[in-house]
Amino acid sequence: MNSNNDMEIRNTCTNNVSVGDGKGKTIKLRLLNESYLPYIRSKLGSFTLKVEEHGGGVQDIDEWTGMPEWKVNDDKWYLINLTLQGKKERDWVESWDWSENPKGCIKLTDKTNKLWYPYAPDVYSTTDCWITPKKVIPKYPIYVISKGRSNTRLTSDALVEMGVEHYLVIEEQETDQYIKDGCNKELLLILPKELCNLGQGGIPVRNFVWNHSVANGDKRHWILDDNMDGFYRFHDNRRTKVNSGVCFRVIEDYVDRFKNVYQSGMQYYSRLPNISKARKMIQHNTKVYSCILMQNDCPFRWRGRYNEDVDLSLRILKAGYPTMLFNMFLCYKAQTMSIVGGNTDGIYSVKDAFQLKLDSLIAQHPDVVKPTVLAGHAHHNVNWKPFEKNKAILIDGYERTNEGTNEYGMVYVPDYYEKVDTYEKSRITKAKRKAERIESKAAKSKAKAAKPKIVQTTGDDWMRLTTPFPFEDDR
Repeated sequence: MNSNNDMEIRNTCTNNVSVGDGKGKTIKLRLLNESYLPYIRSKLGSFTLKVEEHGGGVQDIDEWTGMPEWKVNDDKWYLINLTLQGKKERDWVESWDWSENPKGCIKLTDKTNKLWYPYAPDVYSTTDCWITPKKVIPKYPIYVISKGRSNTRLTSDALVEMGVEHYLVIEEQETDQYIKDGCNKELLLILPKELCNLGQGGIPVRNFVWNHSVANGDKRHWILDDNMDGFYRFHDNRRTKVNSGVCFRVIEDYVDRFKNVYQSGMQYYSRLPNISKARKMIQHNTKVYSCILMQNDCPFRWRGRYNEDVDLSLRILKAGYPTMLFNMFLCYKAQTMSIVGGNTDGIYSVKDAFQLKLDSLIAQHPDVVKPTVLAGHAHHNVNWKPFEKNKAILIDGYERTNEGTNEYGMVYVPDYYEKVDTYEKSRITKAKRKAERIESKAAKSKAKAAKPKIVQTTGDDWMRLTTPFPFEDDR
């Protein structure tokens, strides 16, 4: 125990340091680099540092040749678990030398749980962009499924800005409203009447677009949720927006090297943490969600009502096939149930929706799904370990080469969005739509009673497929 400016400091042989009586709020204090260690020791005395690394490095897969560079820098951060008794102790930390912090100072509250000294590393980019001067076109069709979001077409607007052709799949009765709210009618793919307003979530439309793609002779198809505000590349520990279809094309070209990768896709922007010890370029054999590339001859289809993405991933994995979730490219998805429309106003609007989602997945996969609580709600906890050994098999005739990297024409442009008007215009449009969404929320709530009743199902009904297709029922 020692003191510093009348502060009682309690040190341990670990990286735990307490200021005050040892009780209070614990803050994860991280040092930007080792050069700041002498100053922090002058304040907190002796302690053991925990070193954190971003990790990941070069993906250990021979087939990643002729592909863009996966770069993770070797920065290290130093972690101290700092417990502050109360306001006096927080004020003392605020009095430290924060002159290198862009704000020149910090403010701690009783809710603060993390802190960087003197400032956090720059891992986000709001104005820079990856572009391709020569247009890069995805090989496979992209379907964006949308319902009740004519004025919040986040995914479709992002694709339009990127110059990526796609289908915006909507229900027939909403066609006029989507056009009225500025949607290009050439993008629209209208669902048949018999698949509209069924109260079965996205299952009917998901199987419809699958059949649509098969009928067009496609090998694969993309299916995207309609609440993604852009796509990003993770490179050199930074998440930077991509204004090109290259993010889809890279994934397509890579998975086409294999004959048994039925499901792949992009990781969420929010799921790739600033600091990670084991984050790889591709996460193998896990759930793929929201931004999904499906191989059309996959022996399984969408079914049930809730958690269809987890269910489909699990059935594919249980059959011995691999899945690939790419961390190189990320989709910026809004939190589920945070935007009016879609399932928010449908199957998620019923009483105990979180519990129903959990129950459905347990009924389908009791061997690997257990209940848990997340953010105060019932949630699922999936054990993915049984599928760790599922292997991707190269197509016949594929030969490994040493082609090095291929950036697909990608060019990094600093301050790109300060140089073009399209970005600001899109932001203004989205801000306007957000205001309209808030204004219309009350009206939509009143109209809710007039919507078709959602029929609850249990037991074997969870296994029922909602749209016929030419494969066997895989229950």
